Amino acid sequence: MAALLALYMRNTRISEPEPVFLTGGPRLGPTTTFFWDHTEWSRLYALLEPAGLRSWLLRALSGPYDRSFGFDAMNGGPLGNRYAANDYALFRLTEHYVCVTGDVGFLGERAGSVTVLAHLKRFAYGWKGRQTAATGGVLADFGADPWTLLECVPNYVNAVASFNAAYAGMTRSLAGLLRYLGDDSAAESAEAEADGLAREVVGMSLPGGRWQIRHPGATESIGHCLDFGLVAAYLHADLSDGQRSEAVGFVTEKLLAATWMRALAPDDPAAPLSNRPDHGAAGAFCAWPGVTAHGLAALGRRDLAAKLLGAVHGSASGGLWGQAMAVVSDERGEWVRVAEDGASNRDSIAGVATAEAVVSGLFGFEPTFAGLVGTGLPASIEIPGVGSLVNINVGSVAGGLAARAPGRGR
Repeated sequence: MAALLALYMRNTRISEPEPVFLTGGPRLGPTTTFFWDHTEWSRLYALLEPAGLRSWLLRALSGPYDRSFGFDAMNGGPLGNRYAANDYALFRLTEHYVCVTGDVGFLGERAGSVTVLAHLKRFAYGWKGRQTAATGGVLADFGADPWTLLECVPNYVNAVASFNAAYAGMTRSLAGLLRYLGDDSAAESAEAEADGLAREVVGMSLPGGRWQIRHPGATESIGHCLDFGLVAAYLHADLSDGQRSEAVGFVTEKLLAATWMRALAPDDPAAPLSNRPDHGAAGAFCAWPGVTAHGLAALGRRDLAAKLLGAVHGSASGGLWGQAMAVVSDERGEWVRVAEDGASNRDSIAGVATAEAVVSGLFGFEPTFAGLVGTGLPASIEIPGVGSLVNINVGSVAGGLAARAPGRGR
């Protein structure tokens, strides 16, 4: 179903430069493309549509991504307000494109006024410009506007665990890229700074698998799948055994529901104020089961990841997975449907995260800049008890691409 969703959202007529994947459609914004939504299937995007992703990235990086959440695929203009996810989204999409294809020369191309490599450095160190003394001076403080984060969760603002964990992961990955480019001193500095940020994020862990939000002068608890997903993806090795166990327990006991899940724990204090079924307690955005399954696998519970991924097909209702899938309880029991209240798309590209989680979570396919030095990505993967992943469309930094890398050997 996730593969069908990608095919359904692929459009070859809206934009001349490349085939594009519409974020949602056709009900709302049929020519819009969001940065964050594509991040949820960035490995598969790079594997299945590498030329299209390359062209799309040049357009995205050339625009005002610091004050928009995407662009119009037909006319090219920016859309909406800034998302806190933008740095993470565009870094990961670029990283996966370069590492999957081996097109290291892409780093030296100009996108707007600077090179792709310069954009990556800006993204990875984006947390530094957001540090505030009011929230401790280490973490990125994303401000008090919930519309830059989860929109409908009013207290999910300021310093949150999710994107700070992603920044720690990005800075570590940048260190791998810097080392590949021959700048060992900058790589060591990036690793040290990333370790410091990671320690601060891990220090936000609360009992029961929940996470702290730091506001100016106050802290509170939150039980949201986004914190689980990004911390598990980027900081699983930094967590203690107890923290990993509690995080898994939180997901299984509080979030998983029927053939789907809830984005926010129903017993969270913010739940009554967060009634949207994409990011609140009434259901979940179509990317969140894939993100959660990836996190479960990263924390050593591939069995639970497989169980979740093996159930989500039962959540379709009149279409593929939508922007908001609501968990409904009635005389038939607990079941899931595309949300009918409010404004949301019946189909959303972010649902391809389910297929992404099969590849990245169950089979462990993980293209990173740190892997540029080494044996390279596998063309097939065999996992006993899970299955075989074959015909993986990976490139190589051999064949002259490495020679075009900016700064190589300096």
